[in-house]
Amino acid sequence: MADIHGPGQVYILRLACQERQPNLLLTDLTNFLNDLNLLYEYSRMLIDHKYDDYKFSRFSSGRNERRLSSEEQLSVGAIVHRSPLDLTVIAKASVEAMGAIWILVQTIDKITNWRLDRNTRELQLEKLRRELQLPSEIVAPVFSEHELFMLLRRRRATRYFRDLWEKLAASPIQVLHLEIGSAGSNPPEGGITEEPRR
Repeated sequence: MADIHGPGQVYILRLACQERQPNLLLTDLTNFLNDLNLLYEYSRMLIDHKYDDYKFSRFSSGRNERRLSSEEQLSVGAIVHRSPLDLTVIAKASVEAMGAIWILVQTIDKITNWRLDRNTRELQLEKLRRELQLPSEIVAPVFSEHELFMLLRRRRATRYFRDLWEKLAASPIQVLHLEIGSAGSNPPEGGITEEPRR
């Protein structure tokens, strides 16, 4: 992992989610969180050269499968059950984490009805680079849709990503709004301040 930031630097993802049915079931929430986490972890393993030898398989999604080190995994910042459901997850800042977040955002963008302009996403990533004072010679892995599919094909992971995309698309929980930011090791508290996009 390219440790390019000071100690304690993190990326923060805040998601505003809408429940597609009146009563949110615990299994719906745990499945959504698991699929979101798997998407991040798979994305991380896809682009992090440390995992170039990892073979994606039907066993990759097992609960006891140790895909990433604890330092590389997402952690929970907050879960607030209100309308919308407010979820904050935190990733230790690194070039690889930025690339995995990029894939996660592209996936959510593709699954949901709202679409962020590609330029807007690139501006968000550039803002993270500036906030975390990334050296200009370090380039975050940012992929076009075609480049991502070629990488998936080369790593023989298309099927496993597609399964996750379909699960997230069919989930009773739908992402309405997504914010990406950065902070020191203690991210700011509170929910999403903007109105979710519809």
